Formats: sequence, structure tokens, C-alpha cells
Amino acid sequence: MPTSRGKTNPFPQTLTAAWMKTHPENYVSYMIGQTVDQYCDEHIMPMDGEIDHLGLSALKDVILSPASLALEVTYLDRSAGEEVNLHRFDPISGYTASTVRLLYRPFVSSPAVSHAHR
Repeated sequence: MPTSRGKTNPFPQTLTAAWMKTHPENYVSYMIGQTVDQYCDEHIMPMDGEIDHLGLSALKDVILSPASLALEVTYLDRSAGEEVNLHRFDPISGYTASTVRLLYRPFVSSPAVSHAHR
């Protein structure tokens, strides 16, 4: 029986890339030396990558903003100190009906970190 383990749904990437390509004026100024198509091919569409700030902003624009939802991302990035980094993305309209909160911890493939978590 086929299993879906390890499979990723490309819908969020496809939706984000389509949005960025149809609204390039909102994103192109953040893409130094790249076109929107190049950026999407290298940063949005790969299935094994992590989303960056610009991609997350576009995903918020296409999914959450039409519903007047804000996005708060709490980064657990192993920075010094006891405070977490919080980034807020407000809807394009400026009106916020509610907020979606995500917790993000970047993947670290350093051998020193890998051994510490075994």
C-alpha cells in the first residue's frame, strides 16, 4: 500500500509563487539581482527548503490578508537571551479581524548542534 510519509503538498508553494508572479510590484524591490520568476524557482518552489521572510510575506498576502487576518511568527532561532523574536505581518487592508500565530525554529545542520541533540 502506498504511503504518504515524506510527501509534501506543493499547494502552498504553488499558490505563493503564482501570487508573487501576478503581483511582482510588491516583491521585486526585495529581490536583488533576480527576477520574480528566478526568485520563485530558487526560494519558493523547492520542496526541501525553508520559507524566508519575503516568501512568508507573500503567503500571508495571498491567504490571510483577504480574510483580514494578521500573522505573528515567533522565532526560536537560538539567539542569546531569554526573549524570543516576534515578527508581525498585518493585513494589506490595515484592518485585523484576528491573528494567526506560528512558532518557527530553523533547521540547523551543524555537526556541533547535531551531536548536542542526540
